[in-house]
Amino acid sequence: MWISISIQMIDSRSWNDQEQMHKKIYTCSQDLSADTLGDVLRFAKAREMKMTLVAREDVTSDVCKGIINDLSPYIEASSYLNEWSGTKLIGHAARVYRLRIADGLIDYLRRLGRPIYNYLEPEMLEDPCITRADGSEFFTAISHERDSYFMLSRDEKGELAREIPALRMRAD
Repeated sequence: MWISISIQMIDSRSWNDQEQMHKKIYTCSQDLSADTLGDVLRFAKAREMKMTLVAREDVTSDVCKGIINDLSPYIEASSYLNEWSGTKLIGHAARVYRLRIADGLIDYLRRLGRPIYNYLEPEMLEDPCITRADGSEFFTAISHERDSYFMLSRDEKGELAREIPALRMRAD
């Protein structure tokens, strides 16, 4: 099992791209507002990235179920997993939704008006993350720990700083 996972990880990387090998972690110095998250999602949409959100169905409220229903046009896949970016569960799993980032999704999340650390069940899906087209991490939030970070190349860091000047982060 471990060998097949390692092979899959190697195959998903672009080893010819030296930039891919030199990503750095930048921790968010703020709780991203709904508007700033929207700006980050617009940045990600332009680069054909995906978003994930997580629901632990044993604690999901009717409000959260309604949000999942509203997001259904953007849901590309969902799976029960015990591990995703920034989190590893022991003894149970949660449903991880992969969403296509589109203008409608961005507008909907902005209208909800929740800062990133308020993505908490039972009222909301948790742990909003963004992945690149190759599946590598771009943005990770662990909402209940009030922790979020970007995994960026030097070029991406510069582009984010130019396109979203309100975004505050520090290199780790």
